[in-house]
Amino acid sequence: EGLQVASIDAKKADNDELRAYFGEVLPDFDRERVYPSDIRKLVQWYNILIHAGITDFSIEEAEDGDKVKGESEKVKIENMKPSPKQQVKTQKVVKALHKMDADIFAICEMQQGDKAPLMLLAELNKKGNQYDYVNLGLPNQDQISGAFIYNKERVRPYAEWLSAYSAATSHYHTRLIAQGFELLDQKGQPTGKKLIVNVNHFKSKRAGRQAYSTHMRRLANTDSLLIMLPKAVERFEDSDVLLLGDYNCYTQETPIQKIVRAGYADMLQAFCAQDYSYNYKGLVGYLDRCFASPSMAEQIVRVMPWHVNTDWYYSHGAYKMRDKSLHRYADHDPIIVDIKLK
Repeated sequence: EGLQVASIDAKKADNDELRAYFGEVLPDFDRERVYPSDIRKLVQWYNILIHAGITDFSIEEAEDGDKVKGESEKVKIENMKPSPKQQVKTQKVVKALHKMDADIFAICEMQQGDKAPLMLLAELNKKGNQYDYVNLGLPNQDQISGAFIYNKERVRPYAEWLSAYSAATSHYHTRLIAQGFELLDQKGQPTGKKLIVNVNHFKSKRAGRQAYSTHMRRLANTDSLLIMLPKAVERFEDSDVLLLGDYNCYTQETPIQKIVRAGYADMLQAFCAQDYSYNYKGLVGYLDRCFASPSMAEQIVRVMPWHVNTDWYYSHGAYKMRDKSLHRYADHDPIIVDIKLK
């Protein structure tokens, strides 16, 4: 605003006005992770800085020519070196992926565009593996995304991936996605045995006043997913559909029940209903799900959570540099699905 006091009254503006204002100032801000309360605080702090006369954000140079403050240059993510914590995190994730040895990894909450899957591929393939990933065409940014990493000696993706949302209208564009895969024989030739893998990351839970609004967001996610799935069947020309991901819903919540009523079997309830994939202050349950279309369900031989994370204390997390085991690489347990394609 030309270093003037913000034109909006942060105290009186309602949530929609705050979002609209911030969208004009920063069009690409994450509307799911930045709340009106955050915007209100930012505007108020900005006004404090303006009133205090702290408006000089220019670059100053020391006598040796080094830039010492007011740095405004953008740092390209591809040139950033991972921090020690990120390196430990990557090591833990890679160890877990090696242990699972899956043909297809359907992953939630990847960030930094294509940098994250490429970094995982580089580590995974050091031991002679042949993994690749489905390129979603994301720029290097902080957008949360799903991802597919696959063993290219065992399966191949076919046809272009599909999203439940338009890239032009929603940042959920890469959080509810589907991809067709075909099984390869020992010589690397297509077998004609196919399936559709769908990975989803629904809106996270919130407490207090935001509990209802986030629940409604998950219902909207569910509706968009159920609209997309028939399109995926048509695009990939197959009826074997496997739904995975973090739905942020327990079994009896409405979004889960809507998916079941739409004809998709809850495979965790079928194989291990009393187990869990998430632990919150000693309360356990399933937030991570596995559903299957009727034809897909007939080919699934086992579904189970792997308690590599929830049963381990936070002291084993990536931020504890002394622990470089695979344990507690995340706060959710991975769901392992064994399939015998027909």
